[in-house]
Amino acid sequence: MEDILRKLEDLIDSLVRERDRLFDDLKKSGAEVERLKDENVELKTLIHEQSVRVEALMKKLEQKVTESSVKRE
Repeated sequence: MEDILRKLEDLIDSLVRERDRLFDDLKKSGAEVERLKDENVELKTLIHEQSVRVEALMKKLEQKVTESSVKRE
């Protein structure tokens, strides 16, 4: 009987350790998800800034092409 109780205690201890390990993994995963969300926001901001710059450059190019066409006439 004592042997069975010891085995049960060992199993319970093992399950508690596994639960704690899984909980720690979950916390780490949550932190990683938050870090990736922040990085995603930064990348979206950079993409938007680049899009604005490209649009401005395209407008300048269109103006130069238009000016060049007017000068030829």
